[in-house]
Amino acid sequence: MQGEAYRLAESWWNQDLPFMNDRPIVYGEIGVYHGHNLVSAEKAFAHHPQSILYAIDPWMDYDEYPEYKGKQQTNYEYAMNNIKYAKIESKVRVIRKKSEEALLEFSDNYFDILYIDGSHVYEYVVKDCELSKSKVKRGGYLIIDDTNHPPIIKAVDEVIGASNEYVLVKDKTDQRIYRRV
Repeated sequence: MQGEAYRLAESWWNQDLPFMNDRPIVYGEIGVYHGHNLVSAEKAFAHHPQSILYAIDPWMDYDEYPEYKGKQQTNYEYAMNNIKYAKIESKVRVIRKKSEEALLEFSDNYFDILYIDGSHVYEYVVKDCELSKSKVKRGGYLIIDDTNHPPIIKAVDEVIGASNEYVLVKDKTDQRIYRRV
């Protein structure tokens, strides 16, 4: 696999989410980077041949992330190569758009698991949370990364934490897992 890998679904979520490989699921990931977590999620939760995985990432430069400036095309190519290497390209739907645009394309109650690992800017996290909360099926999971960052946790607490539709399943060091009730 090419590029960097950080926390991966198969080691971070396995104890907190039910086994799902016995049925097809719909998985969405906002902020795919090099695709390592997407591949890991497929192995752990979406291995059923009829599962679908959405890779949502614009792979474009942002002023807020100067460390990635000029590297986004390489990041995209790494993700596509990793998806191909894992032999899951037939299950993956790549949406190269900002999450605030892409999420509008999905009906409510669509995802079994939706993972948010996008922008760390407060206003964008609020948008991601607002748009995502209705897209997860009842009984499904919304996972939010980097909740150790003050703008992220503030947005998550205001939108998801204050919602009576979600219960906190796990509050890890820098990730939160919610289940929609």
